[in-house]
Amino acid sequence: MVKRGGRGKGRGRPPKSTLLEKSNESSLPLSAQVTSWADDALMVSMRWFSLRLRAVMLGGG
Repeated sequence: MVKRGGRGKGRGRPPKSTLLEKSNESSLPLSAQVTSWADDALMVSMRWFSLRLRAVMLGGG
């Protein structure tokens, strides 16, 4: 799994502080917010799925 901390730069997404500063002058922050929200949702669903799969494989579920 990819850790959340310090990965923003490598994926072409500016840090949140600059997003807040630029929120008045461009529509970039909205799309970046949506992208980060989608990333979070994907991480949560992947984590839930892996936990569920592990429980099923162990005979639970």
